[in-house]
Amino acid sequence: MEQIKYKTKRVALQFAAVLAISIFLVSCTKKKDGTLGLEELTLLAMTMGGNQAEFRLSNMGALAAARSASFQQSSMLPHSAGLLTDLAGEDPQNYGDGNADGFNDHFITPAAAGIEVCQMVAYKSVAKGGPAPGTETLENADWKLMSFPQFDNAEDLAFTACPAWTPIPITGDKSGFLKLNNPIHDQIQDYDRVGIVARSFVYYLDPNQAPEHSYRYTTLILDSGLGEEEADSVVGTVQTKIFSSTDGCPESWLTSPGYVLWDQNELINLTGPCSSLSAWVDATTGTHMENNYSVGYLNPPVPGTTTVHAIEKRLKFKQPATSGGALQPSVYVLVLPFNTSKENGSELLFEVSVDNVLFWDSNDGNNVFSPQLDAADRPNATNGENNLTDPTKKNIIFHLPTILGSLK
Repeated sequence: MEQIKYKTKRVALQFAAVLAISIFLVSCTKKKDGTLGLEELTLLAMTMGGNQAEFRLSNMGALAAARSASFQQSSMLPHSAGLLTDLAGEDPQNYGDGNADGFNDHFITPAAAGIEVCQMVAYKSVAKGGPAPGTETLENADWKLMSFPQFDNAEDLAFTACPAWTPIPITGDKSGFLKLNNPIHDQIQDYDRVGIVARSFVYYLDPNQAPEHSYRYTTLILDSGLGEEEADSVVGTVQTKIFSSTDGCPESWLTSPGYVLWDQNELINLTGPCSSLSAWVDATTGTHMENNYSVGYLNPPVPGTTTVHAIEKRLKFKQPATSGGALQPSVYVLVLPFNTSKENGSELLFEVSVDNVLFWDSNDGNNVFSPQLDAADRPNATNGENNLTDPTKKNIIFHLPTILGSLK
């Protein structure tokens, strides 16, 4: 049987640095060529001031109204600007597959979410010389809003587009903020799209939505941070976070969204490094694929429900269509509308909806997601691809969020 490789995440010390300087680095060492190290990055973060982008949780109704209004106001927006789509190009107001398959559609809106941002760019409108919609890459972007300068060379980016990332919480209580490298300039009205390279999106399902703790944090992987061979089997998959019970992971993360909030005080006070496993979901059963969950974890899968690991059965999500270009062909650039019509706007605002991003077929009488304990919630797809493409199957599908950008 294939040897399964799981990445272990050391949370406490790394995340303490994240909250202190808003940067999560895979490597913090200063290079011989003089590029920035951790100390220099700290100073950089301290001097950026108000040059930032705000990520604010919204809802589908508000985004649909905003999209319609921006389309009517501006002739510079792409030809499809009046249509509201999620980051995979799907209609977020039409998730589900109806009852023709013999199952009722169920939906959940996560109680909180997070995004791990690696790079952010902007594109001019076609009228101003920008790329045609659907052809955006990192190479033909007109303006680099955010990246990690010490990794901006071909040698680093050939390995991964996400050598470093900044975690941004997206909750109803408060906005998340991202520091930008380059300030807003006086030609901002020439731009109509923003491209985001993200490592992943994380969804928090609270216990009332999903009683099984192993489904507390579900991650949609967009960049593996691994070599190209491993990335082919990881990018586009759905994973869940399984936290260690022996090295400081707080039990409160299982009943509140602490892992995606990245609260500085909580992280600094952790009693250990807090490691976690990233576990794959079996698209044919909705349960987890086997690993050594026997001891030492806060939220292991329900005993007796794990299945034999098989790459083709890993649960997948529908991925974006836009790649990173010739330099990084496997990189996803999440292209979203950017409304620059607001006069004297000085900061970027990204409104995010995660409404109904979890869809599953079930004939039980509740709207609680519990595929390990409730047989009615289990899918019957034959593999990860089949689960996404065959609406006659009993499906489980996680969708990417819907995001609109504007000036404020």
